[in-house]
Amino acid sequence: MKRNPPRRCDPQILSGGFSLLELVAVVAIAATFAAVSLPSLNNLNQGNSVTIAGNQLVDIANQARQNAMTQNSMTALVIVTASNDPALDYKAYCLMECKPGSNTWTPATKWQSLPSGVKFDRGAKSASFLDNTPMMPPTLENVSHNGRAISSGAYGYQVFLPNGSMASGGNPAIAAPPTLNIVSERGNAGNYYQIIFNQFTGTPKALRP
Repeated sequence: MKRNPPRRCDPQILSGGFSLLELVAVVAIAATFAAVSLPSLNNLNQGNSVTIAGNQLVDIANQARQNAMTQNSMTALVIVTASNDPALDYKAYCLMECKPGSNTWTPATKWQSLPSGVKFDRGAKSASFLDNTPMMPPTLENVSHNGRAISSGAYGYQVFLPNGSMASGGNPAIAAPPTLNIVSERGNAGNYYQIIFNQFTGTPKALRP
């Protein structure tokens, strides 16, 4: 019986696979797309964090105003600024209240913190809130964070009154309404969330570019 000779593989007729050169080209293209898109994804994540933080502050500001009106208690929105703790400074905030007939401020909420990578702006845009604190009795003292005392110069605050308005700032030279800027810690100047408070009604207005 005659046997047919064994067939040899002809590379010209192979199909259904990729050469090494083609695979290297695909990987290179994928790496290029990843390098181009990564900064955009990072900016998107930062923007989401700033938005979340701004919405949190609007919510707690409304809560402060509501607490002042329903409990007939002066209510302060307190922000830590100079405790020498990077985890707290320009990140931690809470509400404190002074009930009718009392000369003592007590916590109205637990301490909260801005999302990772976000902080309150230290610049002039937030000075009308953080630096221009009300000069009115009783002085807001006895501030502590998880048992650690925070000195009076290490936080800023604004006070909501039982009629819904806000106490006048102690520095009449600052005519601007109390304003807070929330920014990304990565320094993107165009990525911010601004909250402007109406002193007469206590209501916050959010501005987001």
